Amino acid sequence: MALALLATLALLSLCSATLIVSPASGPLAIPYAYVGYSAVATISVQNPSNSTFSITSTAFGTPGAPWSSQVSSTVVSANTTSSIFVLLTATTSGPASNTFSFTTDDPAVPGAQYNVSATVLDAPPILTATPSYRTLYFGDGSPDSHNTHPATISFNNGGTSPLVVSASITGQDPLNFAVSPSSFQINPNTTEPLVVTVSCSASVYGELLAVLNFQTNDPLWPTYTYTLSCWSVHMGKDVAIGFVILFVFWLVFAILLWALFAFKQ
Repeated sequence: MALALLATLALLSLCSATLIVSPASGPLAIPYAYVGYSAVATISVQNPSNSTFSITSTAFGTPGAPWSSQVSSTVVSANTTSSIFVLLTATTSGPASNTFSFTTDDPAVPGAQYNVSATVLDAPPILTATPSYRTLYFGDGSPDSHNTHPATISFNNGGTSPLVVSASITGQDPLNFAVSPSSFQINPNTTEPLVVTVSCSASVYGELLAVLNFQTNDPLWPTYTYTLSCWSVHMGKDVAIGFVILFVFWLVFAILLWALFAFKQ
């Protein structure tokens, strides 16, 4: 009886769960806004329940250009998340602000309201990276030595605004690769490139693969991606052991062959 009661309470709790809005009502900053480009802030509407809710409306305090919004899905089904994108496509530089709100049919979370703000700059940063080809190969390593030849990427900023970059590694074997520095900023008029080092550390034999993603505030290159590939092979001690085993095998074979001929004679 007690177990049945607990199960019923858990089911009622799950069914009565309400929408989770992130960020909650309050200030909403749009980062990295530039004249002539669209900048965005994202609001997440998560539904952890078994019910289905809807985003019924969106509105700006001052509607029209340069402000707009998009909703990934107005229907927020059970155990899904919808995103609301608040967009600013500015034509002049300087501070920009507005209010934004949305409503839902969830009685517990009928909606949210935001004070939206941005600082619009005249021109964006301009990212250039060397090498421009998008696959990086590393020298062979092994689980014994863990050593491979690192690869380097040089970043420059050809624009008039600071370039802000952060890196993440995903894919099949992300833990076998490292990037340093993993985040950095390049100011305008910086003549020397910023060099990023990417390394591969072998832990198992075979080909190791990953994807290196650079998130940037360059609107033309919001994500700059490299494919990483290195091989982990038998080296050092493993090779020596292999030669010893091979030598012993042939020595035993030669002794047996000599014994066979000696016996026949």
